[in-house]
Amino acid sequence: MPLPAVAAFGASELAFLGALATAVLSFRPQSAPRIRPARPPSGAPDDNLLYSGHLAAYTPVELAAEVARRYGGDPAYDPTAHPLHAALAGQIVANAVITQAKLRTFNRASFLVLVGLTLLAAGLLAELVL
Repeated sequence: MPLPAVAAFGASELAFLGALATAVLSFRPQSAPRIRPARPPSGAPDDNLLYSGHLAAYTPVELAAEVARRYGGDPAYDPTAHPLHAALAGQIVANAVITQAKLRTFNRASFLVLVGLTLLAAGLLAELVL
């Protein structure tokens, strides 16, 4: 087998193993991911309170206040006076942050699969041509 084909096949195996390890890591429980996404400014037309990527950027108090303002019509809402609302918002924010971290990890795994497939194709081509 030509050396370029051997190298491409070996590199594709490493990429597939990396993808497998990364995908499995994406399923591990996470409690406090360090990276929090950016979101549009509060009240901006493209700030979506149903999208985990935007929710993850809120603090629980900000989220409770924004929900009350946007959906309850209460611009003077004080979330600290409603501890249950702040607690629920905290759980929503935590889940959104964890979801975003897991999606980032799984996207890395997907990229490694594409790299592995590309290397595999390059190895097959090298085998046929050389």
